[in-house]
Amino acid sequence: CISRQRAWGVPIPVFYAENDTEILDQRVLAHVANLFKEYGMKVPFSLLCEKREDIENIIKEISLPCVIKAQVHSGARGKAGGVKLAKTYDEAVVIANNILGMELKSTQAGLKKVNKILIEQGVDIDKELYLSLTFDRKNECITFIISSEGGMDIEEVAKSMPDKIYTQHIDINFNPYETVSKLGLDENITNKICDIVKSLYKLTIEKDASLVEINPLVITKQKEVIAIDAKINFDD
Repeated sequence: CISRQRAWGVPIPVFYAENDTEILDQRVLAHVANLFKEYGMKVPFSLLCEKREDIENIIKEISLPCVIKAQVHSGARGKAGGVKLAKTYDEAVVIANNILGMELKSTQAGLKKVNKILIEQGVDIDKELYLSLTFDRKNECITFIISSEGGMDIEEVAKSMPDKIYTQHIDINFNPYETVSKLGLDENITNKICDIVKSLYKLTIEKDASLVEINPLVITKQKEVIAIDAKINFDD
């Protein structure tokens, strides 16, 4: 099983996987990145940086503001200082240099050396959602889950705001509209999210994924729906 892979950006999206072998990681990263493009997922433009001497040139290729992200096998990177927003070129250069090479200490994975960073184009966020498709072993079906509380740990949302989470078992007559519409969003946005759910269901079936999770799925002020961070589990 290949687990917990986070997805970012085109044309060079960067995913990180909790695997023991770096070589395997690189093969998986490229494969999952292509999957998101293949299935029509919108993600922010981003570029990977491994060397300090490349930082300035890469930032010049990314529209500001941008987000600099530590590429380590860990969750909770933001809380550990591994994800930061930069509004100006000079600020981005300083932040990128600070994160690249740092020792990142997170609650989930302990101490990790940051050997790669992702420099990603910022998006004008209006609202963050949570969306996932996961295999429900108890009911022997795939279950669709969506929440208006994106950007948070879904387990924490389930504890503190269970009424903000909506689920739907997927059968032959599956239509996500009824569930997505419970969020009370604009009709055009609702339809875009339904299209994403259908595409992710197709991905899940065709690629034998046991979990596809997007957190957050962002609605921008320009009414676009973009996956900012995603996780996929595959069954071998």
